[in-house]
Amino acid sequence: MLTEIGGYLEKQPSNPYRKMDPIDLLDTLQRSSFQYFLGQANPENGLVADSTWHGSPCSIAAVGFALACYPVAVERGWMSRTDALERTLVTLLSYSFLLR
Repeated sequence: MLTEIGGYLEKQPSNPYRKMDPIDLLDTLQRSSFQYFLGQANPENGLVADSTWHGSPCSIAAVGFALACYPVAVERGWMSRTDALERTLVTLLSYSFLLR
């Protein structure tokens, strides 16, 4: 696709999502977003980084989003109930230990 930018025609990258069914598109975006929490969660304590930048801090907000995502992921078949339960327990036990 060619787009005029500042008087010049520039080729724009094609958008692979443009022709997707809206339901499939939403499912793809939701699943991709969920993958963030799997990739950024520390398996030893359940803390989740605020961004993908190296050395990014973790926050209670990111952890809260992850905990809310796990049941949805189980219902949609993106993760097993056992894995969701294990991740949740690791996280809650870590916070329990920190509050002592």
